[in-house]
Amino acid sequence: MMVIMRILAIGGLSSGVGKTTMICWLLPCMPGWGVRKTSVRSGKKTRSDLPPDHYEIVTEPGELQVPGKDTGRYHLAGAATLAWLRSGPLGLAAGVPRALERFKARPGVVVEGNSHSFHQTPDRMVLVASTALSEIKPTARQLLPVADLVVLNRICGGGHGGMTRQALVEAGAARPVLEEDVLSQAFLQEIGRLLAIWFPPSP
Repeated sequence: MMVIMRILAIGGLSSGVGKTTMICWLLPCMPGWGVRKTSVRSGKKTRSDLPPDHYEIVTEPGELQVPGKDTGRYHLAGAATLAWLRSGPLGLAAGVPRALERFKARPGVVVEGNSHSFHQTPDRMVLVASTALSEIKPTARQLLPVADLVVLNRICGGGHGGMTRQALVEAGAARPVLEEDVLSQAFLQEIGRLLAIWFPPSP
């Protein structure tokens, strides 16, 4: 029986909103799924050994399973397969589909980051914000109207940015905004319910 790989994109409205933490929390609910991290090397992150129109796909366990790194956290959380797409801004169009080949035998893959959704439409897209957020990245603002869910991570003691559900709606969020601590049981129950609807088990 052929396995149809499903794609769940989880992006962030800014850095530090809890995206990686949320993915790690969800992985035990998604047995057999892999995770692909994406890093776009542009601006201050430009590397001399990676031209703007090039990409590289990192699959070596020694580089992916480093404790403390995002990919290392995904490994410990139970990701069945890991890959890290590192690309210049002009290399994504070719790199995104090539990186997905690594997961073709898996029931699904979580693609971390916003860039994937500009080059290939995922089955479902979740954007993560936080109550500490004060500014939305331009790329994330473009994705707000098409996200299937926006998560407003209620960070304890981190509400200085003042981001609210209403502010996200005014910024373009067209689908439900789930306001909850992503490490709470209430969040896990609700997101688990949505995952079961979005990605029902294959017959």
